[in-house]
Amino acid sequence: MALVHRLNGTVPDTTVRGGRSIGCGTLDVTVHQLLETGAIREIYKATGGGSGGQNVNGQFRALLESIFTKRLIENYARQNPVDWLYLMNDFEVKKRGKRLCEGGTTRVRLPNSFIGKFPSHTGWDINTVIQQHYSLNEIKVLRNEYLCLEPRIMKQLFNPVLDDVIAHLSKLFAKPELSGVKYVFLVGGFADSVILQERIRNHFGHTYRILVPQYASLAVVQGAVMFGQKPDLFESRIMTTTYGIRVHTLFRDYGLSSPESRKRKS
Repeated sequence: MALVHRLNGTVPDTTVRGGRSIGCGTLDVTVHQLLETGAIREIYKATGGGSGGQNVNGQFRALLESIFTKRLIENYARQNPVDWLYLMNDFEVKKRGKRLCEGGTTRVRLPNSFIGKFPSHTGWDINTVIQQHYSLNEIKVLRNEYLCLEPRIMKQLFNPVLDDVIAHLSKLFAKPELSGVKYVFLVGGFADSVILQERIRNHFGHTYRILVPQYASLAVVQGAVMFGQKPDLFESRIMTTTYGIRVHTLFRDYGLSSPESRKRKS
């Protein structure tokens, strides 16, 4: 909020912030109004879904399984947990970079233990396996070290998740309660992804100002700490679910005819 105040010189009427968590794989969107007193008012209930950055990682794993078989990938992840984590972490870093948006090849480093499962002297090396499913112009292993994914393949990994994010935000922005929204904040680990930022700017940048903090992945943690120091910052919230405390039972006739017999005994 303070960042917007400094950038524009005025306090915004209404802001919307969308947070994306890689760890739990969710999209979480909240809508806030910044008041002149500096307090925050929630103007629409929190919404979201399972369209987080971890889902892109799931698409990458599915790609590996489609090439090298699900059995091999499952066995490798179980037998080489450290190397598997190294592989997925490298993909995690690479998927946030600018290379994809610039039309470049994404290179994911493969552990030696993975490459070793496809010895070249057998005549069935790793690129031979890949060619059974994809052209080497799309996917290939370079220098027995890097899994190279061309932009079209990488975009296929992102598209299901990004389509869900855009659909959710489009539906949300159509709500009359959000008619005064001017700013969109992207926070959380997935917000570091350049392709996500680009897609949201292309769809909503003409209507809203899209803002991404320098360390988007830390913004959620920093916000939690700041809220802990000042818990009265929120003037009001809107519950996503309400709970009743009483039940009114409707009268049922059960074939009774006389008015007196229909009276409920106290």
